[in-house]
Amino acid sequence: MSTQQQSIVYPQLSATEPQNSNKKRKLNDMEECAIPQIKLFPVTLPSTFIAYNRVEGLGYFHIFSLKEIREFMDDYLSLPSICVLACCSRTWRYFCEDERLWKRFTRRKYKGNITFQNTWKMSLINWHNREVKRKKGETFVPIQRPPRDISLAPHFTGMDTELFKAYKHWYRTVINPEYYRRTCPEHVDRRSIKELTVQKFIDEYERPGKPVIITDAMNDWPAMKKWTYEQLLLDYGDVKFRTGGGFKMTLKNYFHYLRSQKEQVPLYLFDQNYAETTRMLKEYKVIDHFAEDLFKVVGEDERPPYRWILIGPARSGAPFHTDPRGTSAWNAVVKGTKRWAMYPPHVQPKDVGPDDSEYYNAPCPIKWYLETYPFLKQDEMPVECLHKEGEILFIPSGWWHMVYNLDDLTIAVTQNFASTANLPLVVKDLLKDKDEFYDDFKRELKIQRKDLYEIFEKTKQECKK
Repeated sequence: MSTQQQSIVYPQLSATEPQNSNKKRKLNDMEECAIPQIKLFPVTLPSTFIAYNRVEGLGYFHIFSLKEIREFMDDYLSLPSICVLACCSRTWRYFCEDERLWKRFTRRKYKGNITFQNTWKMSLINWHNREVKRKKGETFVPIQRPPRDISLAPHFTGMDTELFKAYKHWYRTVINPEYYRRTCPEHVDRRSIKELTVQKFIDEYERPGKPVIITDAMNDWPAMKKWTYEQLLLDYGDVKFRTGGGFKMTLKNYFHYLRSQKEQVPLYLFDQNYAETTRMLKEYKVIDHFAEDLFKVVGEDERPPYRWILIGPARSGAPFHTDPRGTSAWNAVVKGTKRWAMYPPHVQPKDVGPDDSEYYNAPCPIKWYLETYPFLKQDEMPVECLHKEGEILFIPSGWWHMVYNLDDLTIAVTQNFASTANLPLVVKDLLKDKDEFYDDFKRELKIQRKDLYEIFEKTKQECKK
């Protein structure tokens, strides 16, 4: 076998200390070690570019992709081990500084319910050291220095592909969302509830499948006065809420994260159980225009999730998706401003894959706005609007929609619903799976709403053709 054909022989990784050591120690025992705080400070992106050398810096690991290296660290290394690895070379430090790695590590190990301090790395190491000190009966003083500010993007030629991805990721974290407030076109009608009757809404918007913003409908909601940062913290600070990415955090910890994070896509509080854990459901009301809710015929315990409380900072939001089971939706903003981009059901947004009930097959909002939106042709542009405090947006059944939060604190409540007007679209969507809910809904609709059951069967027959 020639030298070029010989396989690479990798050194054996030992899980023990050198042979001359009197005490052998497993790597897992490092979990009991406090991590020196001098290693906490994040390296800014420009300095990592200068030192980036994949082959020399990573050694035998250079043959693996960035994704494979991240998975290796996430699956096999402890928190202290990652910090030790970061000291091996500047290139390893570059890999170990990736906030996405630390975010996944926090979620997998500790479900995310830790006090956030500037970065996920700093938060997790502080939490780890606090636990080590607590077990030893010692006092822990957390590091408080914030991460370095980055004011200018690094400019250089011949950028490595992985570094270019990292640069774009960094750029998306520092862009000012205010630009997207100033440049948002207004394509959606605004109608006051004082003149938009329920029948007008059905005839002009719900039945034709057209979005509309309803104003003056939330003035008497207690939530408009009670849902402030201070009051929510006072009332529900110790209540745990679910966020995107599988985290479950107390509201106190989430608000601390909200005010100190600097992420491309910040965690978005998106909780469906708030009706059981808080009094928030009693602090707003569903207006008459959305009062019809056909899924309630199966009972509260049998119906799929349909209402959520939404809290997020600037840059948070949701990528393009369609709502499940053919439902329409309404979204009411109590605090802050949202920018929406929408497409009718027959138009597939560019760079967005087929919708899937298990995940959103689309880039995050800021990535889509930076890398897709500027290159759209005139006939590819979405329907857009600014959704302001005190307004309710109606999203028709089947419409693709993406939302990007623009203010430091945005609070909203949303609900999906099936109605007489969108029942044919709901039935068509339910026929795709024919799950247990399909059978329950069909049975109860036949018993409780025989007039609408005829529409159900008619739509079913049409789909067979």
